[in-house]
Amino acid sequence: RIEQKIFVWSGCTSRSPDVHTSSIKESLASKVYIFQINNSKWYIESARGDPPCATRGSAFTTNGDKMIFNFGGYCGHNLCFYNDLHQLDSDTIIWSTKNPKNSDSLAPMKKQDCGMVYYQNPTTCVAGLCVVGGAGIDSSSKKGWKYTNEVHFFDLNESTWSKCGVKGNGPPPCSGFSFHAFKENQAILFGGRSENEISNDIYFLNLEEWSWNKIAKPLGSPWPNGRESHAFGYCDQFLTVVGGLNNDDVIMEDAWILNTDSMEWKEMALPSENSSRVNATANLLQTKNKGLQLILYGGSKFVRGTDHNQQPMLSHTFIAIFDTVIDGHKKSMPSVWYDLSPMGLQVKRLNDTVNQLKAQMNSDIMEPHGGSERYRDLLMKSPELNDVLYLLSKL
Repeated sequence: RIEQKIFVWSGCTSRSPDVHTSSIKESLASKVYIFQINNSKWYIESARGDPPCATRGSAFTTNGDKMIFNFGGYCGHNLCFYNDLHQLDSDTIIWSTKNPKNSDSLAPMKKQDCGMVYYQNPTTCVAGLCVVGGAGIDSSSKKGWKYTNEVHFFDLNESTWSKCGVKGNGPPPCSGFSFHAFKENQAILFGGRSENEISNDIYFLNLEEWSWNKIAKPLGSPWPNGRESHAFGYCDQFLTVVGGLNNDDVIMEDAWILNTDSMEWKEMALPSENSSRVNATANLLQTKNKGLQLILYGGSKFVRGTDHNQQPMLSHTFIAIFDTVIDGHKKSMPSVWYDLSPMGLQVKRLNDTVNQLKAQMNSDIMEPHGGSERYRDLLMKSPELNDVLYLLSKL
């Protein structure tokens, strides 16, 4: 996300063939879908330059300004993984390749489902990208691939890769975790799949000292179950985790939010038909009333034993508004949610509902939680209208 825009590109669709390249994959790579948060509309931009291959499981992050970075991913063709790095200018929608100037032996392995964050050292002013973990090609393995917990840094000024010698108690080789920049010089990692298990552990990576710190789970406190391929978003001190797969490849239907100041989790009351997703994209941001707004897009309803390109894909956008920011002293907060129309279509149903309400009342819309007896009667007959109006007032 860059300010009030969410950018989507490549990935896996129900039309993606398991081949190295095709007209469908080239079409996916040549387009960037942009969701304008302030008016809840999608639009499409044709990308120029040198876009990445239409991979799935790539890592991405931003520099907090206008640049978006894309690393690695899985092609879908045999064991075809990538370790190339691309940059998208979000103003011009032009892709460029960040070719390293030093030896390939210092670059990360070719892999998917890793994590990446942007970091600028406040002392040296060196800016770059930290890439962690993932699963990728391994010619020495009978499977042909393996998990890794390697940590690399790409210096954006020098265009060079370096392998980081990280201290501390870090995660095992794993993939499918969430990894996000956290405060000034840290990143936070949650969950993921390793060789033997699915994790629900939290690790902090100090990007200045290159050291891991595993967070102890408090006894008796709520804590989400282990998962991989979940959606995640971060805003201020809050991290949200939605859906994903458990150790039996069963899709998770819950959603959680973590206050990283108090390290306390709270479960969010989301409809299971929206939270039960795999490989979805999530964004968390603050509303004008100091609440939280969660935006979910895409993903799939995972079916075990089914190829990636045959999974039931989701193309709708889901928005949830939380009135108050959760802390350790409050109960689960009430939420209001709404499904927007599929990508490329305007939110016609939402507008039609409001117009219908106006016509029935023959007056301007009144406040959602007050108003005339006629208004209350109407909401009792159509309680979903209350949610619609409340959501509109928050966006």
